[in-house]
Amino acid sequence: MATEFLPRTALNELNVPAISKPGLLGLVRSVLMPLASLKLTVVLFAMAIFIVLAGTLAQVEDDIWVVIRDYFRTPIAWIKFQIFFPPSFFPDMPKIPGGFYFPGGWLIGTIMAINLLAAHTVRFTFQAKGLRLFSGIGVLLVGAAMTWVVIISGDNASGILPENQQLYDQLWLCLKVSVYASFVLLFASLFWVPLSKPVTWGLLATGLAISIAGIIWLLFPGNSETPSPSSMRILWQLTKGGLAGGCLLAGCLLAFGQRAGIVLLHGGIALLMLSEVLVGTRAVEAQMSLSEGQTQNFVQDVRTVELAISNPLNDKSESVTVIPSNVLLGEPWGWKRYLPGFLGGGSTGGALDETLTDPALPFGIRIHKFYNNAQIVDPKSFATNPATAGHGLKIGAIAAETSKGTDAGGKVDMPAAYIELFKNDGTSLGTYLVSALLAESGEIDSVDIDGKKYQLALRFERHYKPYSVTLKDVRRELYIGTSTPKDFSSDLHIYDPARHVDRDVKVWMNNPLRFAGDTLYQTGYHQSPQSGAEFSTISVVANQGWMIPYVSCMIVAIGMLAQFMITLLRFLNRIQKPEPAAMSIAEISDDPRRRPAKRPVVEDEPKPKTWGVWGWIPAGVAVLVFGGYIAGQSMPRSTPFTEFDLASFGELPVVSQGRTKPFDTLARTSLQVLSGKSTYADANDKSQPAIRWLLDIMAQPRVGGDHRVLRIENFELLALLGLERRPGFRYSPMEVADKLPELARQADLAREKPATELTAFEKKLLQFERQIGQLDLLTAAFGLPRIGQENPANDLREAIRRQQALEVRHPPLAVPPAADEDKWQTFASAWTMGIIRSVLSREEQDSQALSYLVTIYSSWAANKPQEFNKAVADYREWLATQNLKDVSLTKLRFEAYFNRVDWFTQAAVVYLAGFVLAMLSWLFWQKPLGRAALALLILGVIVHTLALAGRMYISGRPPVTNLYSSAVFIGWASVLLGILLEAIYRNGIGNVIGATAGYATLLIAWGLAADGDTFDVLQAVLDTQFWLATHVTCITLGYATTYIAGLLGLIYLVRGVLTPSLTPNMHRELYRMTYGVLCFSIFFSFVGTVLGGLWADDSWGRFWGWDPKENGALMIVLWNALALHARWGGLVKERGLAVLAVMGNIVVSWSWFGVNELGVGLHSYGFKEGTLFWLGLFVLSQLVVVMLGLVPKGFWWSARRHPELLSYYDR
Repeated sequence: MATEFLPRTALNELNVPAISKPGLLGLVRSVLMPLASLKLTVVLFAMAIFIVLAGTLAQVEDDIWVVIRDYFRTPIAWIKFQIFFPPSFFPDMPKIPGGFYFPGGWLIGTIMAINLLAAHTVRFTFQAKGLRLFSGIGVLLVGAAMTWVVIISGDNASGILPENQQLYDQLWLCLKVSVYASFVLLFASLFWVPLSKPVTWGLLATGLAISIAGIIWLLFPGNSETPSPSSMRILWQLTKGGLAGGCLLAGCLLAFGQRAGIVLLHGGIALLMLSEVLVGTRAVEAQMSLSEGQTQNFVQDVRTVELAISNPLNDKSESVTVIPSNVLLGEPWGWKRYLPGFLGGGSTGGALDETLTDPALPFGIRIHKFYNNAQIVDPKSFATNPATAGHGLKIGAIAAETSKGTDAGGKVDMPAAYIELFKNDGTSLGTYLVSALLAESGEIDSVDIDGKKYQLALRFERHYKPYSVTLKDVRRELYIGTSTPKDFSSDLHIYDPARHVDRDVKVWMNNPLRFAGDTLYQTGYHQSPQSGAEFSTISVVANQGWMIPYVSCMIVAIGMLAQFMITLLRFLNRIQKPEPAAMSIAEISDDPRRRPAKRPVVEDEPKPKTWGVWGWIPAGVAVLVFGGYIAGQSMPRSTPFTEFDLASFGELPVVSQGRTKPFDTLARTSLQVLSGKSTYADANDKSQPAIRWLLDIMAQPRVGGDHRVLRIENFELLALLGLERRPGFRYSPMEVADKLPELARQADLAREKPATELTAFEKKLLQFERQIGQLDLLTAAFGLPRIGQENPANDLREAIRRQQALEVRHPPLAVPPAADEDKWQTFASAWTMGIIRSVLSREEQDSQALSYLVTIYSSWAANKPQEFNKAVADYREWLATQNLKDVSLTKLRFEAYFNRVDWFTQAAVVYLAGFVLAMLSWLFWQKPLGRAALALLILGVIVHTLALAGRMYISGRPPVTNLYSSAVFIGWASVLLGILLEAIYRNGIGNVIGATAGYATLLIAWGLAADGDTFDVLQAVLDTQFWLATHVTCITLGYATTYIAGLLGLIYLVRGVLTPSLTPNMHRELYRMTYGVLCFSIFFSFVGTVLGGLWADDSWGRFWGWDPKENGALMIVLWNALALHARWGGLVKERGLAVLAVMGNIVVSWSWFGVNELGVGLHSYGFKEGTLFWLGLFVLSQLVVVMLGLVPKGFWWSARRHPELLSYYDR
């Protein structure tokens, strides 16, 4: 990556190409120069962002494979106007006809490749000469050979790709040694670097802190052991790519000098682009659906169908004639299928109503109707039944809406067609209905001609394999107390006589089998509701270049790191040991056209007063005040013996939403859903903890029903329920009980309408109904059934029926399993079963856990705190002796403590105070207040770190697993970056940036927590520690750094236009800060995005699926690249870079939240009512700032105050 400033001593190392040279070389250069232009690069980035955005929006209406074909893997795309108005954003917008042509993904990518090649031919020439040059070329050749070897190592055409546990153990040992070695080296470096270089010393100290954190993590029980083979397999593949990338870097350093990193990362990007071309033209994706005991030697592509006409020859073989779908529909084949319709591509519809013939068939076929997706109906509903023979006489088919290929439900289109058969003499043999659904169910029509039977089947396209697969067993593991799958796994038997393979293997989620050039992935599980037979879905992908993205990722990462280190070292030398002068690349060019006008010499600005020791007093006071408060809130609390020990009860276990959690968490999250708060006001308007409300719900429902915990703000809903408006808008369940039947009726009416047509009242109505359902679930789970004296047997049967119906709703389970049981129970169910056992055996047989809980609830209802406390303590002691699965009393106790201290809220308060001090430091007392703000930021980030570590301990996961955790992690990373910027520049901007980002993201997290428990269990495909720790963490750091760059740009523009405070020195520092953060951002966003693709490849065999969330991440990478290349190409200067950085905030917000609002995609999650409003408001605010930045320079307040700055604002 190019650097902005170069010292004079480096002038002889810079290769600035001459404008023209005579002869053939000059002619070639003159042709390549326009193609190598950075301006062209920026335009291509902009076009790529637009086509990615269009393809993302198009998935709302079209299947993803249609979008891939029509937008990304095509030279020209037809873009409809309608896609820019998705229904979830514009529910009342009428359909907009028409569209326009735009360069497709492949055309843009091709021009990008030409641009890249031309740039390296013209601009990135060899810097070395003689032996150094030949040595560099030799090392590059060795690196290229290593790259090729690594890529072909993934080609397992000869058999099963083996795994080597011994290799994994050695690799893990090397990684651990490197962590300890880095600690030793960094610690020693602190003594070598003088304190006169505080920035370098600070960076070394930061690296030392990271290495210490790594050592602490390794010292935790279990972490020092080698991770799972699935994780080590990925790590080994990345290590191989890293070794090849390291060798290539060495060659680039020898041959290209300080431009080595740029050359290397561009080579990695070119390799990644080549991978997409190979996948688009050669990769084959299909799947097997096997029942236990079934053997299959073919795979099916469910994206397309074929008409198969089979003629049985004997009991073991048959003759099959296949008509592909492109022939059925008159679609082009070969290279023409990649062209748009107006260039000869697309469907011509030529096969419809035309007779298709084949020498192997004694009849012709005419397609009358073809449905890409069909719904089976009663043919009596037709005016005239198109079918005249076969199954079509009993069932009919009509067109149905095609499914979205990225829908979370994984729906598959079931095509159907009406075909008519003709003898050679033109005589009709009848019109038949053929359907993929009929073929899958085995209902296949046949026709007899000349004593031969021909079967007709419209089936999914088949690809036969030289091996067979038998499903021996399939397993599905569910999260406790739910129907959410935690893992799928299949025991397979592979038989391939040609390769002499006859063995059993196992595949499970995120752990595929690579065999015979194919990769077999565990994709899904299905159980027939009729027969109970279990089916396993195995995706089979043929992609010999699957290792290319792994190598590309490491090559680009190493190239970026190398270039950034070169830039960083140069920067540190400049700020710690100023050089005589510095010139920009444009200023040292031989081309007078590239030289900017000389900027005026600006005298040094007066330095702020240091204040001496007195300047540290505000920092000390701030830390003592806020630190003392946080320490006091974090201290354990004791309860008098005469009062209810609610804290101890809150630490007891209950199973809810797939995990074991303390009662305190259940109480807080349930109340949060109902009222929007984790506390409630009692009859005396005194704030009470959620656990008290939950105990009332469990032990004395009548009292619990009187608590005002239902938040109702919609006036129409209040009128429906017959309620008056009151401050706080909180109401009790008893106040709405009489209106529940009417509420249910209105909700049923609302559910009959499409989601896009719901009014604000109807949305609030359905939301309130869900809240009532949550309350009813709690009440039913803990409420005791009524067993009367008149007919106890019927009452018990009714209670059992209700408990069975309750299980489907996944209620909280409070009673742990006894020794002879294997599952948790609701309190109501356990109590009911205890009654039944006592009736059958004529003696009390309650479980021990149930007895303790009964005592706890009854003593609470009877207001007996001492009895309550004793029962809680006895129950906890009993739990400690049971060794229950998924129950850690230590974790439960810590989680309850974690809920009480609420470190995230405390950190947010500290950040807010730091922000106020940071802003005041710009007005007066710059040094004292700036130090106080920085001290509070450090205190806040320490508390923030404790909170993140607490979440990781509770969940047993890396820091980011859902939207909530992404918000708190982005805030944490942003504050750290703000502290780092403040440590380097000491101008107060890092304080403002860190405090703003920290508080804002924690505020966002608070809003996301309103949905309930923030410790979500993960879907089976996401349940992998390695990818959560690498891809998710890295991409979230990309979000954070892009936001920080945007905030820096925002400060630059606002201070420049609306205040006189943007001095020449502040201008330079803000620009450097923005530029440097953008460099970090493109590193994290690119590496994180590619790692996400590798995760997808490891999970379902598709490195890049063009899913909306993937596209959002790609847009961040492209936007950051556009901003940096626009600066390097001279299209923008300081002001322009600030504007682009602010617009980057919009791009990140779209990726983070916007794509979720579309409601489509494999990553579609986090849809939340109201998000769209706040997202739109944020986007509008950023656009206002951008418009400020476009104000002519003469109207900038700072430009009028400092006229010498006018030259900085050109672009």
